[in-house]
Amino acid sequence: MLNKLITGDLEQLTIGLEGDGKKDELIRQLDSLIIGQSKAKVALVEAIIWAASEIVPSRWPVGVFLFTWPTWVGKTETARAMAEILFWDPQGLTIIHGEQLAEAHTKYNLIGSPRWYIGSDKQPFLCKEIYKPYKKAQSNWSLHPFIKRFNGFNILLFDEADKMHPEVWQTLLGVLDDGRIELAVWETVDFNTSIVIFTSNMGMQAVRDMENKGCVWFLPQDKSREAKKIMRSELKKFSPEFLGRVHSIVEFDNLSRGDLFKMMDLHTGKINAVLQKMDVNFPEVQLDVSEDVKEFVVDKWYSWEKGARDMMRFFRTKVERVLGVVINSWPGLEEYSDYTIR
Repeated sequence: MLNKLITGDLEQLTIGLEGDGKKDELIRQLDSLIIGQSKAKVALVEAIIWAASEIVPSRWPVGVFLFTWPTWVGKTETARAMAEILFWDPQGLTIIHGEQLAEAHTKYNLIGSPRWYIGSDKQPFLCKEIYKPYKKAQSNWSLHPFIKRFNGFNILLFDEADKMHPEVWQTLLGVLDDGRIELAVWETVDFNTSIVIFTSNMGMQAVRDMENKGCVWFLPQDKSREAKKIMRSELKKFSPEFLGRVHSIVEFDNLSRGDLFKMMDLHTGKINAVLQKMDVNFPEVQLDVSEDVKEFVVDKWYSWEKGARDMMRFFRTKVERVLGVVINSWPGLEEYSDYTIR
């Protein structure tokens, strides 16, 4: 229910809700899964709360977002975490990769091929199967209260959308405008209870080209500032028709050193949670990673250009391999009841 007070201006309109407690609860759940990126979290949560409020029936998707800027700072993971909260399923997010739609003919991967044509027996990406996570959660009684009233709900992510062919974009405009799409087999799929997210690293290559030509930034913040300018100018390559249908363009932040440490702590916590669920006869093993190891991993493997991908891959493989050695050292495992990687 809306309060009478509406604060803000035309650029940033904030609606005071009596349900702010529910909003804060959802954001806290996201904070437990994703480090930083508060703008994206707030955008997703407010879209879900708006849809659940039933202020007006909508023929558009619940939210259409463009997540931009650096690679591997949490764009896909933020969407995945939101789906996990809503469906209680880490696999609840539907992901379509941009490189799968890079050619003109790949638009038929979205809507299917006409009958009797090659590929007509293949199920298109945008079929009613995208609501499978919702139905699974519904049957398991694990749907989040905010989406229980819907007949279906899904979060659809187009990863690296800037790689998609213009004809594919033209096909998607119907989804973004009317909240529905007609498949080649004369079947209509509704998206008015969907969140549609596009991610883009557009501008990263331009920054790399500048560096290859000898451009040097003396401070990291100078590089980040100049890179964001390039990214904003590169967004003009998206068609006005598409940008006009996007509800919000969310610029993701670079990860700070503290954020990187928290990411490693988060992954360590997940490992410890798995260890606690192991066989009751299994001695309790708790993993702890020292600050020196975290410092080494960040210094050695984190880079602005690649984000945290290489760093987290190295951290996961090393930590999990060491832990595998420890676990497989049974029956002499008692001495490792509190194991620290130094």
